[in-house]
Amino acid sequence: STSHPAALTMKITGAILALCAASTSAFVVPNTFTRDHTVAFSTASPLSSASKQGSKNQWDDTLDALDVTRIQGGALRTWSYPEADLERVFIALNTDGPPEGNPLKVNIELNQGPDNTPQKIDVYSGKGRLRPFYAVIETPGGSSAVFIRNNAPLEFPATAKVEPQMEGDKSLLGLTEQIYEMDEPIIIQGGGAVRTWDLTAAVSSCKVTLRTDGRPLYAQVELVQGPNAPKYTIDVYCEDGDERPFTIIMETPGAGNMVRIISTGSSEFPLTASVGPSTFSTKREVV
Repeated sequence: STSHPAALTMKITGAILALCAASTSAFVVPNTFTRDHTVAFSTASPLSSASKQGSKNQWDDTLDALDVTRIQGGALRTWSYPEADLERVFIALNTDGPPEGNPLKVNIELNQGPDNTPQKIDVYSGKGRLRPFYAVIETPGGSSAVFIRNNAPLEFPATAKVEPQMEGDKSLLGLTEQIYEMDEPIIIQGGGAVRTWDLTAAVSSCKVTLRTDGRPLYAQVELVQGPNAPKYTIDVYCEDGDERPFTIIMETPGAGNMVRIISTGSSEFPLTASVGPSTFSTKREVV
């Protein structure tokens, strides 16, 4: 039988639309900037408030007891640890100056032998007293040296506390595990993919841990407050993100804070990220 011209036209139009839809779906560019969720507090936390307060008090006492090193603007300071059983190094950095501190702008490198720099970190905090920087650098293989260069001008010195932790010693790292409730790790693909975590106003500080499956770790971590206004910017490279997971703590005063993590490596280098909030501020005066 002969098809009605109108019906035939409808069939042809439908086929063309279906083909266009299929072609479009094959070339959709993934949206890598995803606002994942608001970091809140678990109501079923296994740690009591008293336990967390006790860990916070221990953190304060331990940090206050560490030796202080002053690093003038443009200067480089080195800490060498020849011990074979060195497991990690804890670093605390801030600035003096105005009530909220001068800008903090430093470069940190871990050296393990000639021409072997398995980890590099570039740190910026706009107000180094209000928002100090804490990091844990893992040192598999033992004997290591830590280089810290103050890239700020001469009039903006930084103060540092660097503490080695030998095999089996998890004092400061262990205290952070008591203070912060980490969320489930999220995979961030390489090639510039971005994930964000909104922090509630109750959050005073947060801990961030980045890992890989053994491949190199390339990432940028930011704390943003307001319309695209980073308060911290931290760039990190690790040659092996499984042996050397990257852990930092950032202060988050005020409301409207967001953690933004960018996987800056190529597409074959994904990472996993976990963020943990706390109502406690871990800020201590490094004087």
